[in-house]
Amino acid sequence: MRGKVLHLGTVSLVYVLAPPCEAVFDRDYELGTRGVLMLADRGRLRARGRDIALRAPNLVLVRPGADQLTLTLTLDEPESEFVYISFPASISAGIPLPSGPTRAIDTVIEPQLMRPLFRLLVSLTLKSVEDVVESSLRFSVAEAIRAVVHLAMQHTEAGASLHSRARNAIALDLGNPLLNTGTLAQRLGVAPRRLQNEFSRHGTTVQREVRRARAEALAHARNEDPTAELLELGRAFGFTSRSSVYRALREVEEPQAGV
Repeated sequence: MRGKVLHLGTVSLVYVLAPPCEAVFDRDYELGTRGVLMLADRGRLRARGRDIALRAPNLVLVRPGADQLTLTLTLDEPESEFVYISFPASISAGIPLPSGPTRAIDTVIEPQLMRPLFRLLVSLTLKSVEDVVESSLRFSVAEAIRAVVHLAMQHTEAGASLHSRARNAIALDLGNPLLNTGTLAQRLGVAPRRLQNEFSRHGTTVQREVRRARAEALAHARNEDPTAELLELGRAFGFTSRSSVYRALREVEEPQAGV
């Protein structure tokens, strides 16, 4: 069995290449505020626990929580690969995940869809921190993890409302400074006016929802890494100036101050 561990800021990745075996992981109670993403390219994943959001043979997604969790990985190929990722709640912020006593969603995710992201995460894990600028790699890892979470949850969207699908699409594309009603409508395959009307029925607008999602994700990320340079952090969520970053943080913090 061979492996590699990479710690980047608040994200930890473990890559393992193993012969046929069965491995069991128990979430540390001290990591209760963190999510877990486990991917297997060859081998089957099984999981049990109350915080599991999604289960597939090649993926398990665990929402941040404090409940007891056991992940069992069954490796039945001559050489199986898997990646275990522990990440802060800020990475999955804005992506709707099953919560409370909701039963885990069981699904099947086509390997050809997940494999490119799996290979990307493996290649990042195998890098040495000394060989790269840590901050830029940290954001790359966070965006890759976010993309996997969103791709996995999209498999549960059959029958979801346009408003729900739009919010999911916004959560995935926060780093795009050109995200607006037109680009979002094009991505969802609907007319801009129809999208505007859908958000109006929910008492808001597309741009207001984009601002809210960006501000909350930025605030979460800042809390996870208070030493990060604010403008660099803001750019990861679509902000283009220092003033827009400070304005977004004020919008999130002022209502909390009044509570």
